[in-house]
Amino acid sequence: MVKMIQIKILVCLGLIAFTAACSTNQSLYTQNTWHAMSRTAESITGDITVTANQITFQNGAFLSIRAVDEDSENNITLYKVISTSNPKLLNGNYLCGKAPVNYLSFKKVGVKPKPDLSMTVYYAESLQLQDLVSPDQTVTAANICSTYNYVD
Repeated sequence: MVKMIQIKILVCLGLIAFTAACSTNQSLYTQNTWHAMSRTAESITGDITVTANQITFQNGAFLSIRAVDEDSENNITLYKVISTSNPKLLNGNYLCGKAPVNYLSFKKVGVKPKPDLSMTVYYAESLQLQDLVSPDQTVTAANICSTYNYVD
């Protein structure tokens, strides 16, 4: 009887640890507020909140997004911007000037358990994750608008 209880406790602890590990990884991109760290982020976006389908900026403006692809080895996720608007952000600035924003990538930078977040903005008509992780950055470099950095 005691041995059966011990086994049930170990199984429950294992499930709790597994759930915590999964939710920690997921929280890096979804339902998480990131604090502006770079001067660019401080003056344009402010702090951001990222969910699975939206990025909300400090002034309340937001963009609807959809995940396109993820590369867990390089800690990068590519999102397509679904919104057609180009919202005015802090200090009258725009995310990418007057140019339309079509893609965003989020990359975890630094060491766990609390890596920083780098958001890169692209105005490419079409972009694939392989373009972002390729040694040949010709396509990516030609379509980058700006990079913003955040801390958790």
